[in-house]
Amino acid sequence: MRAALVVVWVAVAVELLASPASAQTNLLEDGRRLFRRGDFEAAAQAYDRALDAREGLSRADVLAIQHDLALVRAALRDDAGAERALTALLSLDAAATLDDRAPPSLGRTLERLRAEVVPLSLAEDETPAGAETVLTIRVVDPASLVREVRVELREGDAWTPRVGTEHRLSPGTAYVVSAIGPGGAVLLTLGAHGAPRTLAARAVPLREDPPLAPTDPTEPRSDRRAWPWVVGVGAVVLASVGVALAIALRPNDVRTQPTGPMPIP
Repeated sequence: MRAALVVVWVAVAVELLASPASAQTNLLEDGRRLFRRGDFEAAAQAYDRALDAREGLSRADVLAIQHDLALVRAALRDDAGAERALTALLSLDAAATLDDRAPPSLGRTLERLRAEVVPLSLAEDETPAGAETVLTIRVVDPASLVREVRVELREGDAWTPRVGTEHRLSPGTAYVVSAIGPGGAVLLTLGAHGAPRTLAARAVPLREDPPLAPTDPTEPRSDRRAWPWVVGVGAVVLASVGVALAIALRPNDVRTQPTGPMPIP
């Protein structure tokens, strides 16, 4: 009896300690089995549970699930759900095709969407901010697959993860960006641990005031302050004198000279 209990407890422990990947594999197999059996509603639920999990899926798993979900939703006459699955499929693989289980109408929908769906992509921008650099990650995600953007920073021989799309970092920092999708799948990366991205190692110049005009250090301070005013006033006076002389010396217009006496007959 005691030996039997030990066996039961060992079995329970193994079940509890089973990896998330094993649990997700079971859900995938359940979905495929139910799909083959024609229980499309139950198959769709199994696939949805796999996608809702926090971890255990790979990118290939997500592709396989979206492919089968498109077929399942089409079988359930859920056209909107089928299009969502096809959009997700094409965003991960622009060259994706359907297998021979797909009806012709679903194939036509796939080809229509192929011309419309943009692929999932990541891009980064670097903006100087004083002694630091702001790293901004831009995500194009037409199917809303990305659950988290993870940035891993190299610190010595270790990698420290951060979450988010904007980070203030020191120039020269090495980093790797990952787009995490359903089931914890890594859908797309920028860089790798063996070949990381690196922030530009540039110095940001500080703002400086324009230099002052050189002055004679032997000149008294009060004289240095007054001298520009003296020059300005003198220039105005000279200009006024010049204008007055020009007016005084200007010849009179002959048309304003008085004429001689006119003879009276």
